[in-house]
Amino acid sequence: MLKAVFYVVCYYLQMDIADPRFAAIYDNPLYNVDPSAPEFKRSKTMEAILDEKVKRRTKNNSDS
Repeated sequence: MLKAVFYVVCYYLQMDIADPRFAAIYDNPLYNVDPSAPEFKRSKTMEAILDEKVKRRTKNNSDS
């Protein structure tokens, strides 16, 4: 249920991906995005979230 709400919100709203209030989207596995989920809708916001997750993952791996 939580993921379905998350997908709908990301489809209709713009968000500031640098806002620290949304840090859990990038760090918490409960918010992993599954593009194969029926609720998933490709949008500019969702693409920005996916790109930011990749950037952060790449940065964290290079820092280690």
